[in-house]
Amino acid sequence: MDKARLARLALIPIVLAVLLYPFIPRDRGEEAADTRIQDILQEAVLHYNTSTRMLAAAEEPQDLDSILERLANLSTTLTRFHASNTPGGGLYMQIASSTQAYKGLAEASKHFYEASYMYSKVLDNITRILQELKACNIGPALELWSSIEGNVTATLEAVEAGLRIASRVEPSMLLSEDHRTVYGEGLIRAYGVKADLENLEQLMALMEKYRDVVEDLCKGQPPQGDLRGFINDAGNLLSRVGSSNGGSLSYDMYSTLSRLAGMGSGAGGPSQGGPGGSSYGWAGGGSSSQPGQGAGYGAPPSDD
Repeated sequence: MDKARLARLALIPIVLAVLLYPFIPRDRGEEAADTRIQDILQEAVLHYNTSTRMLAAAEEPQDLDSILERLANLSTTLTRFHASNTPGGGLYMQIASSTQAYKGLAEASKHFYEASYMYSKVLDNITRILQELKACNIGPALELWSSIEGNVTATLEAVEAGLRIASRVEPSMLLSEDHRTVYGEGLIRAYGVKADLENLEQLMALMEKYRDVVEDLCKGQPPQGDLRGFINDAGNLLSRVGSSNGGSLSYDMYSTLSRLAGMGSGAGGPSQGGPGGSSYGWAGGGSSSQPGQGAGYGAPPSDD
């Protein structure tokens, strides 16, 4: 018997346990605390799905404090249910084992909501930074970056905290195929945002390190700094952005970096165009991959 079939068979007792749970005799105190367990599991999945979608869209959650309070209550309820039912064995233990996975979804959602809130506050400035870089306005881009860098780092840390919890969830313990699909799609969205923010930090570190080189290139002047270092580092980052399966920022970062890297790589001979009356054309280096089309790329999930 193959592993997939064994895994499906192993889920049967858990599903039956949840379905039969409302009919299992227990005292009034237990019943008052636990009759809504199925609704609670479903709510945990709903919050996970909503929080990762909002994160991917950098959407500000409304009434964040109330959402976080509700998630804390869900987590506490699931913890108590697990603790009170595990020693009993049988159906109680099966349900309790499953609730641990849903508790993980609820706790990850808290971090994703917080990250979405912070992301919504910096996204407009991130877009402006990329526009300034593409227009060769390196100084204004770096100045604006210095004002939001701490917030971007905090957003990334919140995403990473959510992913640490979510990645420990065992999909086989989720009680339906729909729940497992939501779980997988949520991971894709969160990892995409993580890749975007990491790549943004790398891009701005590159601009800070090679500011003089890039500004000379943008003016159409032979760069006085470490041109070779810039070409190598920009090419490496371009390859990373092109293969990182990032989110909504990937295309803009790729096109911005490709333009700047191209000016450096073609420094042996100016071509027409560019903000300084001339620029340096692309002559190699970087990556031919477009953002999100690297190894292991899968089409992003539909929001329908």
